[in-house]
Amino acid sequence: MVTKTAPPSTSSAGSAPQPGSIPATPAVQRFDLPPPAPGTSSSHPLVLQIEKTPDPDGLQIFTAITTCVLTALAGLIAWRQWRTSHDTLRFSLFQKRFEIYDATRIFIGDIVMSGNTSKEGTAKFLTATLGTRWLFNEKLASYMQELYDQAQLLEAKRLEIEDEDHDVERGKLRVQATNLVNYFVDQQKALNDRFKSHMPTIGA
Repeated sequence: MVTKTAPPSTSSAGSAPQPGSIPATPAVQRFDLPPPAPGTSSSHPLVLQIEKTPDPDGLQIFTAITTCVLTALAGLIAWRQWRTSHDTLRFSLFQKRFEIYDATRIFIGDIVMSGNTSKEGTAKFLTATLGTRWLFNEKLASYMQELYDQAQLLEAKRLEIEDEDHDVERGKLRVQATNLVNYFVDQQKALNDRFKSHMPTIGA
């Protein structure tokens, strides 16, 4: 007798697999996209494409800003160079003018202290003030000449006092010499005011 074995029953879709059995692989459904229409891009409409498109307005703005920044930077550098050169020239002028001022101050101070002039002091004064006309102006150059003339007059009065034998005349000469010394005292007080307006301020 032939025994018919019943075919193995398949488990329902929701039943758990039996121990030792290999689970069935679920079927994969494939969805094929339809081909692109003739004359269109090969990329499918559902595929996102990111393309870089030129932005002429943005490029012009960037170029303009860059040009402005570079121009401003170049202008700042040029201004700093001019400022440095300007201050250097003013400082050089200040030094040369101060040498004349200092020589004049020493010359007047020596006369006030001693009541007379000296050949050495007069020679130093003349040498130091030779450039007054070009470094200052004609007015101050004339003032330097006036100081020299008054100093020479004072020296002449001192020599006359030494040579004068008459007391009366000698007294008159001494008064004149004293007046000349007082002239230099007044110049000593006013010297700063005469030079102040001609001395350049550094960094101005």
